[in-house]
Amino acid sequence: VRAIAVDRSTVYAGGIFVGPRVGVAAFDRRSGATTPFDARLDLGIVETLALTPSGLWVGGGFLKAGGRDQHRLALLDTATGRLHPKSLHAGGFVQALAARSDGGLLVAGNTEGESSAFFKGRLDSVGGVPRRFAAAISKIDGRATAWNPAPSASPEQFVVDDASVWAVGYFT
Repeated sequence: VRAIAVDRSTVYAGGIFVGPRVGVAAFDRRSGATTPFDARLDLGIVETLALTPSGLWVGGGFLKAGGRDQHRLALLDTATGRLHPKSLHAGGFVQALAARSDGGLLVAGNTEGESSAFFKGRLDSVGGVPRRFAAAISKIDGRATAWNPAPSASPEQFVVDDASVWAVGYFT
């Protein structure tokens, strides 16, 4: 397991594993039993998870979700694991996700208000929009936003609040 996200009733685990679920699984927070959630990922890697009001963002090295081509980034329904129509392809391995609230509250994987999911990795595009190493996706329409910091290398991690994004790593 490489990533965990938690909401009121469910614990989501992402990583490198196979079995009844591949790459990402959901467990009832009280009983520990698996839920019906099934993203149907291929045998790729899930490196990072982020919960938003739109669903669970999953990032990593997979190439399929919900039985469809879905490169490295997917927005999934939190109850079923079905692929959300706002899902975008990432042109490279996604290593970190963070949810940002633009007018509400950011709480351990659950946001209120208008949000964007920020993600980074060794990527060169998001949803067909050129981006180098870092990008943001709008919660409203699921498209890449104008935010384009273009760091010289991939950030290792993001921390976000209502007004700022901090990135750490070996870049200029």
